[in-house]
Amino acid sequence: MTITIDEIDEILKDAKAAAQAAVEKQDYNRAVNLYLQILRIAYDPFSAHMMIVLLHRLNKNQEALHFLIKYFLHSDDWEVNNTFGVVYSCMHQYDKAIYRFMRALMHRKEQQIDVLNNNLAVAHSGKGDHETACTYLKQAVLVNPKTAYIWFNLGNEHLELQDHKSAIECYNKAIELEPNTPSYHWNLATAYLADQQYELGWKEFEWRWKQFHTFDGVRKRFNKPLWTGESLKGKKILLYCEQGAGDAIQFIRYLKYIRELGATIYFEWPIQSIRGDLVEVFKSIPVIEQVIDTDEAESLDFHFHQSITSIPFILGHKSKSDIPTTSFYLAGTNPELAPVLASHLWEDYEDKFKIGCVWAGSPLHQNDHLRSMHCKHFKILESLPNTQLFSLQKDCIIRNWPAEHDVKLNDGESKM
Repeated sequence: MTITIDEIDEILKDAKAAAQAAVEKQDYNRAVNLYLQILRIAYDPFSAHMMIVLLHRLNKNQEALHFLIKYFLHSDDWEVNNTFGVVYSCMHQYDKAIYRFMRALMHRKEQQIDVLNNNLAVAHSGKGDHETACTYLKQAVLVNPKTAYIWFNLGNEHLELQDHKSAIECYNKAIELEPNTPSYHWNLATAYLADQQYELGWKEFEWRWKQFHTFDGVRKRFNKPLWTGESLKGKKILLYCEQGAGDAIQFIRYLKYIRELGATIYFEWPIQSIRGDLVEVFKSIPVIEQVIDTDEAESLDFHFHQSITSIPFILGHKSKSDIPTTSFYLAGTNPELAPVLASHLWEDYEDKFKIGCVWAGSPLHQNDHLRSMHCKHFKILESLPNTQLFSLQKDCIIRNWPAEHDVKLNDGESKM
């Protein structure tokens, strides 16, 4: 049976309509398959580009790049070059991304300057060149001051450069345009706290419950009231930390204030926790009545519950002086649980200033490459007179970072 050209055109028309309908329903996998079928019958630039954009949305950037090279390697179209740049950025190939964004700028439409300047900034930021990123973002907001995410990105670059007040100004402009976007408030909290504007910072910090849904799930497990400042005299309160081990160690110091309000404190920390085995450490804190496992928490009889990271906000802390600054608030673990420490010749360090070093976070964190560091960077501290460094962790995990693979943080370690 012979198919006429008119029949092929009709098949292609129906396939394009079906693909568009799939896109509108956000069924991107079906849309990609339909565009592939269209391209097998006849090349169509629109279908090819749409398929590539959808592959990117599905986080299939390697496939997207394959088809970009196949169909558009020498294209001068600004939109195609912009897509090239976005895909390269997501693959952390920032120099190639910058080249493509610059080609897009050469052929862009006037109204797209802000988009391309923003994308160029993202690529430069990925390379760690935050000054250049700021320059492009400032050009973008001059062209289009009504786009919230550009102000947000500019705030991020100022924050990277530790220009906290400029970051705060940019985040607030983004919030004026989009008041209910959690990430804008979350980053504003970071900037306020870094700038020691604690009252504003702790208020914005509460947006984490909307920014991170896994956090909110932690406190929604209980059918008892959430503590928001009510009297705690003679009451039992269950406290927990929805974040990581480092956050728990930092904020656990605030429990002294809760005890001073007359509460009996129960602190939840899983016995088998991927965040770290800290049960014995937390048991050393006198104000805690009991450290309990997750299963026990859900059957515990208590009056209120709350995250320890919300305590500064609830208590209305406004300044650095509100942060508990006792000489120490965590004690060493039972020597029976750490015989190596018990048998160590501590006399050798009696007269030395001792510094404990923590140098690695979770390798699963998406920003691990920004949070963890090589032990060798502590070597500069070894030259300090009468000083001894101690590593407070062991970490032999091989990590894969965006621009660096097979990373061993303890290579070339200092004399800890």
